[in-house]
Amino acid sequence: TTQIQTQYKTEYKTEQVPTLKLVIEPLQVTQMQTRHRTEYKTVNDTKSRLVTETTQVPKTVTTYTPVTETTYQQRVSTIFRPVTQTTMRCETYVVNEPVATTRQIVEWVNDAPSTTTAPSAQSTATPSAQAALALAPRQVVRTVTDTQDVPVTKTRQVPVQTTTQVPEQKYESVPVTTTRMVASQKTENVNVTNVRIVSEPATRQVAYSVPYTVPVVVNTSRERQVTEMTSIQTPVSVPVQVSVTVMTTQSRQVTETTTRQVPFTVPVQVPVTVMTTQQRQVTEMTTRQVPFTVPVQVPVTVMTTQQRQVTRQIPVCRTVMVPLGTSAEVTPETAGSPTAASLTSPQH
Repeated sequence: TTQIQTQYKTEYKTEQVPTLKLVIEPLQVTQMQTRHRTEYKTVNDTKSRLVTETTQVPKTVTTYTPVTETTYQQRVSTIFRPVTQTTMRCETYVVNEPVATTRQIVEWVNDAPSTTTAPSAQSTATPSAQAALALAPRQVVRTVTDTQDVPVTKTRQVPVQTTTQVPEQKYESVPVTTTRMVASQKTENVNVTNVRIVSEPATRQVAYSVPYTVPVVVNTSRERQVTEMTSIQTPVSVPVQVSVTVMTTQSRQVTETTTRQVPFTVPVQVPVTVMTTQQRQVTEMTTRQVPFTVPVQVPVTVMTTQQRQVTRQIPVCRTVMVPLGTSAEVTPETAGSPTAASLTSPQH
């Protein structure tokens, strides 16, 4: 759909506006200033100067001469002399000595039949008995002597030498050299410088300041207000008719068949835990920082500006040319100069 709408656009127009402006104008002002010039005059004065004088003054000088002397001092020293002594000491030693021991040995001996037996016995003994006697052994006991080494402990006297240090005192004379200072005095003439102050008459030039007035042109400025017309741009809203296409929505009814699920309520018993909230008062300690003002004395240095007028003396040298033989005219500027004073003084 096309519609007509009113819109506004901004346009600028020029306007003349009066403006106040400060204009600084230079201005010359003549002022009278007081200046000073330096003049000199002769003054008789006393001058002091230092005079150096040298005089001979007797002075006693003490000198010390070293004198060496040798003396003998007795010194006692202890020395140790070795002394050897012999002493007998008992010492034990072991010696093996032979010792004879006797022991008995039993032996069985078979003896041969004896030929010296009686004839009656031989004739009467039977041959079997004789054979039994010949074979029967007999026991013989013998004594045997043996020698064995037996350790025997003995004691003997052994000489032992020991050396001991015996202290002895020794006397001897030792030369000792000493140096002593011997004082001697003598008188000498010493140069002494004296400084004294001597006053003498002297002439000096003394400078003094003479004031005089001089007109001086001082450049200053002044302000004045000037009205000027200034052009400024002013925004202005201007209405404009504009055709606009507007999109619109049109609705119509359409019949459609749809399937939908309808919820219905079925009662079911379910255990439910109910959380309830119980309010109770709890006291808590809270720390907070509270600002407060503490008066503190702080030294503060305040810088102030003080205006003061300082008068300076500026020496100005002027040279005046005066022709000889004519009377010079004295002007106010040359009234205090030395040349004008010399021209107007009656001495010249």
